[in-house]
Amino acid sequence: MKQVLLICWVLLLTLSPAAAGPSSVSMNIYNDMFTFGFGSNPDDLRSYGAALKMTFPSGGSLELSTIGLTNRYEEANKGRIDEIRLVGRYPLHIAEGKHTRLILTPYAGVVLSGPLGYQGVQNIIHQVLDIEQVDIPYDNDGRITVHPMAGAALSGTLRIMRSDHADFVTRAVLRGHSAPGWEHEIGGDLKVGFIEDRQLSLLGGISYQYRHSSSSSITHQRVSQSDTGWNILLETKAGIITTLARWNLDNLHGTGSIGITLGEGEDLVGDDQDFRITHSFLIPIIGHNISLRRALTPYLGVTGSLSYYSRSVDGHDQRENFASWLTGVDAELQLQSIPCTLFMALEGGVRHILILDYQKGTSQAEKLLDEHRATAELTGGLRLFQQGEILYQGVSYGLELSGGVQLNDTRGLDGQLQWKGLQELTTWVPFAQIGLTAGFSWDSN
Repeated sequence: MKQVLLICWVLLLTLSPAAAGPSSVSMNIYNDMFTFGFGSNPDDLRSYGAALKMTFPSGGSLELSTIGLTNRYEEANKGRIDEIRLVGRYPLHIAEGKHTRLILTPYAGVVLSGPLGYQGVQNIIHQVLDIEQVDIPYDNDGRITVHPMAGAALSGTLRIMRSDHADFVTRAVLRGHSAPGWEHEIGGDLKVGFIEDRQLSLLGGISYQYRHSSSSSITHQRVSQSDTGWNILLETKAGIITTLARWNLDNLHGTGSIGITLGEGEDLVGDDQDFRITHSFLIPIIGHNISLRRALTPYLGVTGSLSYYSRSVDGHDQRENFASWLTGVDAELQLQSIPCTLFMALEGGVRHILILDYQKGTSQAEKLLDEHRATAELTGGLRLFQQGEILYQGVSYGLELSGGVQLNDTRGLDGQLQWKGLQELTTWVPFAQIGLTAGFSWDSN
């Protein structure tokens, strides 16, 4: 009964200023597959999850997040535990000037942990992606526990300079929280980058966090140990699409999120797409691709792209990780009377191949192969609705349907027979992809 009353009390406190309804809603999916080409994807520890966050006109927010934690490679302590967090936050503006902003955000909530059914969800996802299914016992004899949580974050933003289209900023955050019986954490971030009218942003930097697990769950203890240390951060926003990635410098473990935010921004309209970001998925390997295009003329643009994916190795505690970073040129032709643009892009760059063994546990991964090779890519296809047919708060959205071929340098690249991903990486690799485009017009600002 006390646990139920505690949850209701937190809900009452956080929802009380929200009678007018949320001004924005964010939905995110968390997975260690979202490495963005840096670090490794062990499909372990902070493995997968989701979050729903509502922000209200008062500035307060309510977030419900869920995460599946696993310790699958440490044979003597193999286990898992599921977690749900409900957290309310309210920012207090301490100081705000033309170039600076300082905000203190206290927060409170509750953590629910135990066997919450996430293994079934994980295996459904694995079945869809043709990944080996898992059967891992739950920690703590399958008990469900509830822990109150309270903390605060102090964030400061300094605007370094203002260009025609964006603010170049540096942002620092100090934060800490305590959830008795579960964890205690303290840490900080330092990021730099640009923000363009809340619709387009790119921030990167470093962070350090220390987390002490006060839980009896071995899995949670291992996750806390893995999360502790120095990390590289990358945070992006392209219209409604948001991404966040974190890579631990000690154990190469990467994890991240991708999601959408509805309700933020202003209704600005521009005629042309000076800058475009495309999030697409590669077929048949189920990889994620992010490409940027900056228009030079109505027909020609310069591009940069990142693609990555990973695979498990059947019958072995190993993972194959592949990533490529490319740059090049993109030509497109808008067809008359129909919302369709033909395009062709030629890019070249570097491919990274990283294969790790986890027999000693995720935090003690052993490199079996670590190679950087030259690669090139020719892509062509259709872009639909690129002239503002689908507008949401000043951003033009569309679809991209394309295919092409990769040219890979595979000379002297030997691998073990069970590394199917490496075996399939031949000199010429055809592919197809489908993506969502977000176009921005500087003239609209």
